[in-house]
Amino acid sequence: AAEARHPADMEEWRLAEAAEAFRIDSLASAGDVAAVRQLATAKPAAALRAFVRLGAWDDVLALPLFPEKAPLRDRADQFHARALAGFSLQKPELAFPELARLQILIANARKPAAGTAPETLQALETLEAELQVHNLLSRGAAKAAAERLQALRGVPAERLARLANASS
Repeated sequence: AAEARHPADMEEWRLAEAAEAFRIDSLASAGDVAAVRQLATAKPAAALRAFVRLGAWDDVLALPLFPEKAPLRDRADQFHARALAGFSLQKPELAFPELARLQILIANARKPAAGTAPETLQALETLEAELQVHNLLSRGAAKAAAERLQALRGVPAERLARLANASS
């Protein structure tokens, strides 16, 4: 049987994880795609977020799918990122299956038995709403996209600005 970890050990582990995520985010801020690629195998969820921030869509698509036992938010982020990649590369045929996967994940998370926290559900719904705006834009419905965009909250400013520009 595995020994229980001391709470101080867990706090050290959380701090180390936060420091590593900060390091990857710093590399993304610096535009260092190569360094993020090197860390992708060790920290795939953090690398995924960095690739999205960098707009490194081929790298997003190259990451293997997270296992079903991965945290809900990591899996949702990956489906969202892969759909963003498809829309950004103007390949909606890549985006639509990922959007569908995200919608299934959200539907399952909404079930009472899942016990998903309300703030987590809200974050997942924000991911879906952003993709719905992209979906409308890919179908040439800029006016409908602009209307949906007005209600969109919680999306990073740079992505929101790109959507606003594309829908005007």
